[in-house]
Amino acid sequence: MENDAGYVEELEGEPQSSPAPKDVILVLALVLGFVGVSAWAMGYGLPLLYILLAITALQLVTNRLSVRSLRGRALTITLAAICALLGALLLVPNRYPALREHESAMADLKALAGNPAKLDAALREASDQVLTGLRSEGFEPARTELARRDALGRARGQAADQATERANAPQIAKLERDLAQTPEWAIYDRQKVLRELVRLAPANERFARELVGAESAVYAAERNLETPHKNVSVVSSQWTLGGFGSVYLLDITLRNTGQFSVKDFEVFCRNYAASGTVLESSRGTILQSLKGGQTKRFRDINLGFVNPQVARSACEIVGAKTGGAI
Repeated sequence: MENDAGYVEELEGEPQSSPAPKDVILVLALVLGFVGVSAWAMGYGLPLLYILLAITALQLVTNRLSVRSLRGRALTITLAAICALLGALLLVPNRYPALREHESAMADLKALAGNPAKLDAALREASDQVLTGLRSEGFEPARTELARRDALGRARGQAADQATERANAPQIAKLERDLAQTPEWAIYDRQKVLRELVRLAPANERFARELVGAESAVYAAERNLETPHKNVSVVSSQWTLGGFGSVYLLDITLRNTGQFSVKDFEVFCRNYAASGTVLESSRGTILQSLKGGQTKRFRDINLGFVNPQVARSACEIVGAKTGGAI
């Protein structure tokens, strides 16, 4: 800003210069620091390690090799770069030799590709890590050897499971008898028995399949605990008028399509006159229970007084509780 004397005054607080070149160096030091550590961990860090060392040294040179001259962002980024450098150096004695040994083993196996006998023997001695690396490069013998090891492991596991089943034969026979006597609607009891059978006979596919079904039944039951009436369907319903033509008497057949017991069914019936006019509805509770999968007929359920002009009625279950008779 120019004053009356023609001099230019600088406004206090306004930036007067562009960012110093060392700011760019600071950002590069931070980025290359973390990239260097990551790359070193992957086995490609030697060139970047030298670059990181040079950047860190250059950062200190730009601050006249005085740590006390570093302030704020410069201090933070310089320390981050130094820590990244130290982290990379700590990885040297462990990571670098292991990677070189791994790459050397892969190269040795590839060199034996023309000698099937020696290659087969070497593949059997190679580690899973080396074979996995070769498989990722499309080396077919490595893929074959890994498949052989996987099949061998499964066969050994199956043999061990079969031996376990033979050793537990008396307990398994008793549990099978218990399972046969457990009704289908007792889903939690069946789940408990089947889990024990699978533990004692892990190779038995029948027990495994039945356990999957039991687990599914328990899952469905627990999902419907809040709305158990949705598993109760009306198979058929009839009504008559009692009490001198003023009381609604319901004859209804219900089916429990779920796997658990349900009780205390709330029934709601919409009533219509012969002309189709909607009349006052009838409602009541059937204090009975249904086991899982059971169908039952309930007769002469009194739903209270009704308009004597009712000619048609449609009923549905709108509520229920879980559980059965004690």
